[in-house]
Order: sequence, then structure tokens, then C-alpha cells
Amino acid sequence: MGTRRTKLKILLLSIVIALLLFASFGCGAKRRAEVVERVRDSIRTEVRYRTEWRRDTVYLEIPKQVAERTAKDTVSLLETDYALSVARILPSGLLQHRLENKPQKRPHEAQTPIIYRDSIVYRDRDNTRIEVRKERLPLTKWQQWQMRGFWILLSFGGLWLWLGFRFRLLWLPFAMRVLRL
Repeated sequence: MGTRRTKLKILLLSIVIALLLFASFGCGAKRRAEVVERVRDSIRTEVRYRTEWRRDTVYLEIPKQVAERTAKDTVSLLETDYALSVARILPSGLLQHRLENKPQKRPHEAQTPIIYRDSIVYRDRDNTRIEVRKERLPLTKWQQWQMRGFWILLSFGGLWLWLGFRFRLLWLPFAMRVLRL
């Protein structure tokens, strides 16, 4: 009798395992997703030099200079923008001539180069993104039958559970006797 009881337990256990396997390996639609993204960067730098000549004022500094000369001649006085010259006769009969530059800054126009350096950066970016496609593969006949069968089994299972609970006084004593064997 002990073997019959163990066989019944094994049978119930195998039924439970089979139901769990059927539930876990149900059908589902396979999905395929495809994402392809390509990014290409290209950077190019172009440098341009441009020179402009601008008229500018430069101040030249004229240093102070002294020159002296003695000769037998008449009196002389010379003056320019840059220098002053005085000549006189000494008591010895000689002519003394003195020339002095006036210290000053004089404006002078000059061409000044201005160099411009322009850098232009060209960045070409080609960003191609192919859309994400999720497509459902068509179900086979077997998968369609499994999906319909699941709902049928579920409804029958619910019916059996309700009937079992409703008429538990009929089958529960019998099940207790069988499990005691």
C-alpha cells in the first residue's frame, strides 16, 4: 500500500510540474528590433591672412646736437625748424659760429601694416539614423492554437476550482482516505 501512495504523490507532482512547464513555455510573438546609427565627422580648418596698410603718424625724436666753428668772416645768424645758428666776431677778430638743434618730436606719416588672421572651421557631420523597427512576426498555427487553448484551459480551471470548492464536502473525505493509505 505504501507504493500506491508514493505513486499517487509522484503522479500529482508530475501533473503540477507539467502545468508549470506549459505555463512558462507559452507562446509569444517574436520581435525584432534593429537600430543602425552611423555618425561621421569631418573637420577642416581654413586659415586666411589679409594685410591692410594703414596710414599712421609716427613721431620722430630729433636729438640735441651742438656744432661749433670759428672763421674770419662777418656776423651770421641762422635758424630753421630744427636748428639755431648764431655767428659772431670774437675780440681776436675771428668769427665764432654756433649751431644747435632744437629738441622736439616731429610728426611723420608712415604706412603701418595690419595683419588679420581669420580661421574658419568647417565641420561636416553626417548623422544617419535608421529608424527602430519593431515588427511582429506572424504566428504559426500551433502558436495560435496555444493562445486560444490557454484561455480555454484557464476558464475550465476556474470552473473546476469553483466546483471543487462548492462540492468540497463530497470529495474531501474521499481524498483524505486515499492520502492516508
